[in-house]
Amino acid sequence: MYDGYPLHRLNSAHIRLWLYVPVLQRQLASWLGRQYKTGVVLLSPTLFAFAKVAPNGQVTPLAPPFKRFQFWQCDNKPSLRYNECACRNYIDPESGDRWGARDRERLSDIHHPFCQGRETAAVVWKQSFKSATARMGEGKSPQARLDEWIRTTKDVGGR
Repeated sequence: MYDGYPLHRLNSAHIRLWLYVPVLQRQLASWLGRQYKTGVVLLSPTLFAFAKVAPNGQVTPLAPPFKRFQFWQCDNKPSLRYNECACRNYIDPESGDRWGARDRERLSDIHHPFCQGRETAAVVWKQSFKSATARMGEGKSPQARLDEWIRTTKDVGGR
């Protein structure tokens, strides 16, 4: 049912318009149909699929239970190239500056290791949390170095 369709996440304002203003729902569906030539599955802000829009703008509501997706699967997630992703402003403990200001990552498409735009972010965060808890048990500081986060990301299979 969802295979092969791009996923478009709507924000809370779009959801309110979708639910309460039928004219704007049709206009938004028509615009999305033109943007995605194969059709598109619409996601709520909590990433549950609730409708499918055909290329001609025809809306098909999906039946419950609604499938939940991950943020990195969305086609309209923030771009790194145009500095739209907030992770570019995350603090980098090694340099003391923004993550986007690092020399290696400045001109490349690399999200911060904990950014939700990465496929492996949840797994990396869980492993880092476990290692921080273990360090606290040993009486050490829970803070991990950034290279540990990057190494964990590579071990998990991310880039």
